[in-house]
Amino acid sequence: MSSKWEGYHSRLQYAELKIRLLEERLRLLRIAKYGAGSEKLSNGQLELLELEPRVSQLKVQAESQREVLSGAKKDRRRHPGRQELPSHLRRVERVVACTPEQKVCGSCGKEKTVIGYEESQQLAVEPAEYFVLVTKRERRLLAL
Repeated sequence: MSSKWEGYHSRLQYAELKIRLLEERLRLLRIAKYGAGSEKLSNGQLELLELEPRVSQLKVQAESQREVLSGAKKDRRRHPGRQELPSHLRRVERVVACTPEQKVCGSCGKEKTVIGYEESQQLAVEPAEYFVLVTKRERRLLAL
């Protein structure tokens, strides 16, 4: 009986070694198929790429260059803002007035006074002509 189990044990070891060998061959074939950059990808990621119908070498290389996502958040720097649109372009102003409900105080009913505008600019185009559309929205404050 013990020789029977020894035979099973040796066949099991042989099968495990064969599986490792075949997995390594498969990994090397995938690396050859997707390029040297794919060496950075895990076996699971390579398997997913194998299942995708339209995966190119460029996509695999781009994916392998990407940093690994970490749980820790990085300090984000504040965006410096957009550059001003060129001053030589014609400006077309459009003032968007407050709604009648926004013009009147909800508690006392007095009309609010305009204290300024919230301004945004966007590049707009008419056929063969560029201009800057400046939009001003009224902001109102309660009159005293």
